[in-house]
Amino acid sequence: MSWRPPVFLLLLPGVLSSCVTDAVSGERRYAPVQWTAEEELELGRESAPNIRSQFDALYPDAWVNEELGGIVAQLVEKSPRRDDFDFHFEVLNSSIPNALALPGGYVYITRGLLQELESEAEFVAVLGHELGHVEHRHSMLNASQGALSGLIVRPLGAVARRLPVGGGIVGATAGLIAAPSVLFGLRFSRKQELEADRRGVYFCAELGYDPREFERVFDVFERLEKEAGGKSEFSILRTHPVNATRVKAIHKTLKADYPELVAMDHADFRQSSARFMTILEGFQRREGAYDRYDEAQARFAAKGVDRENPGRDVIDAARGDLREARRLVPDEPLFVIFQGEIAMLAKVDRRAVAAFAEAHGLYERRTPGKGHWKPPFYLGVFSLEDGRADDAVAYLELAESRYPMNGTVLFVLARAYEESGDRGAAREAYARACKHLPDDAEMRKEAKRRERELRRRPR
Repeated sequence: MSWRPPVFLLLLPGVLSSCVTDAVSGERRYAPVQWTAEEELELGRESAPNIRSQFDALYPDAWVNEELGGIVAQLVEKSPRRDDFDFHFEVLNSSIPNALALPGGYVYITRGLLQELESEAEFVAVLGHELGHVEHRHSMLNASQGALSGLIVRPLGAVARRLPVGGGIVGATAGLIAAPSVLFGLRFSRKQELEADRRGVYFCAELGYDPREFERVFDVFERLEKEAGGKSEFSILRTHPVNATRVKAIHKTLKADYPELVAMDHADFRQSSARFMTILEGFQRREGAYDRYDEAQARFAAKGVDRENPGRDVIDAARGDLREARRLVPDEPLFVIFQGEIAMLAKVDRRAVAAFAEAHGLYERRTPGKGHWKPPFYLGVFSLEDGRADDAVAYLELAESRYPMNGTVLFVLARAYEESGDRGAAREAYARACKHLPDDAEMRKEAKRRERELRRRPR
C-alpha cells in the first residue's frame, strides 16, 4: 500500500498562500483575501473624509496639527512600515475622547482625549498604540476574515425646513443639531488590542519616554466611563480587555523586553517639551468653552424635547450657552455653525446664512481646504432655495467632497444638478444617495424615483 500524505499537508500550500506576514513580528497570519499596500492605502484614503466629518472635522489650528504631527513623524521613523505609504495625522475637533487609525496610515486623536492628557509620553503611547493597529494590519485582517464592522454611517434624517422631496417639504434642522452619535465601528480582538498596547510601549521606549505613563491613559478612560455611568460615547468604542488586564500586560512587556527601563527613575526619561505643554494647556484652557457648546447641543437631545419645535426656552438657553462659549473662544467655527442651526430653527434665515458664511471663512483662513462639511452644505441648501443652482452645486460639491458617504448631502446635490440642467450628474448623485440612505427613508424613495425618471428621460 503506497504512502499517502496527511490531509493537512495537502492543504498546507493553500493555507500558506492565504497568509500575510506581520510587519512587526514576522509571523504568518491567515488572510483568505489578499491585498497590496496600495489597496490598503486606497481604503484608508476613501474612508478618511468620512471619519473627519463624523468627528467634527480637523481641529482648526494648523500650528497644533503640525506640532503634534511632528511628534507622530518621529514614531513613524521607528516603524517597520514607514516605507509602505505616507502616514497622515490629524487632530479631530470632537469632544468624544478617542484615538483611532485607518488602514494606509491615517491616524487621529480627538480634542476630547487631548484635553485629558498630561504629558508627551501619554500622547506617544496613545498614538503608538494606533500606529500598532496599522503596523499589524489589524483592520485589513479583520476585513479579510469578515470580522470588520467598518464605518457605521447613520444618514441624517432631516436637512432644512424647505428641502424639497417630491412636491412637499421634509423635516427640520433637528437632525443636524442633535449631539453627535458614535459613527465609527472598528472592532479589534483582545489579542489585537494587547498587540497594539505593546507597540505603544515600544514607541515610548524607542523615543526615550517613560512607558509606564501609558498606565494613566487607562485611568482616564475608566474615570470618563464612570462619570458617564458606563454609557459614554467612548464606552461603545472601548477595547475588549479591561483596564486592569491591559496594565498588567504592559508591566509584563516592560519586564520581558525592557528590564533596564523598569529600574530607571522617571526623571531620567525624556520629558514633555515646552511646546507640547503649551498645546495641552491651550486645550485645557478652552475646555470650559467646549463644555458650554456640548451643553447647548445636549439641550436639543434631552428627553421630551421636540427637535423640530424645541420651544423658546430651549432655544434661548442654547443661545446663552453659545454666547458664553464664544466669549471664551471667539474664533471657534463649530460654535458659529451651531448658532446658524439655531437661527434656522428660529426661522431667522438671514442670521443663519451669515453664521454659515462666517464659519466657512474661519475654516478657510485657519485650515484651508479642510473645513467642516456643514457650512458649504447649508449654504448650498439656501442657494438652491434662492434659485441660484450654480452656486448651490459649487457649495454642495464641496460638502460632498468632505463627507462622501452622507446620503442627505448627495440627495441635495442631485437636486442642485437637476436645477442646473445637468441631468446625468443628477442621476448619478441620486444613485449614490440611495446607497447611503436607510431603506425605509422617504428621501431614499424619492431619490430612487427621481433616478428612474431621469434614466427614462436622459435628455
